[in-house]
Amino acid sequence: SLTQDPHSNVPLHLSLDIDAVDPRVAPGTGTMARGGLSYREIHYLCEELALTGRLVGMDLVEVNPAIEEGVEEEAMHNDNPALNRASPTVNLAVELILSALGKTILHTIPPQSILDQSTVSGSDRKA
Repeated sequence: SLTQDPHSNVPLHLSLDIDAVDPRVAPGTGTMARGGLSYREIHYLCEELALTGRLVGMDLVEVNPAIEEGVEEEAMHNDNPALNRASPTVNLAVELILSALGKTILHTIPPQSILDQSTVSGSDRKA
């Protein structure tokens, strides 16, 4: 709440359980539940946390690619070729970590705090 952090400067830690995501997107988890977060919703949450510039730690748990045997995923535009042999849930986990670090699902934008520090006008610079 704003009363506990009025200046929005408290460091944040993201603890993300992959079974919060809909099993159609992340089938490799032990506790699947219908109606979980969509691909876009979970990325949005991670991207918004990145934009705060206050994320200092993250854990992502309950990823179990061993139970995804036989799950085939068709390659899509913008997939990371380094992950082409990974399971869909592992791919999503890597993508979410990257989103929390500032990569968006459309393009990369640095966290706002970095933008603020790098946009110094000419009159503010010391000679």
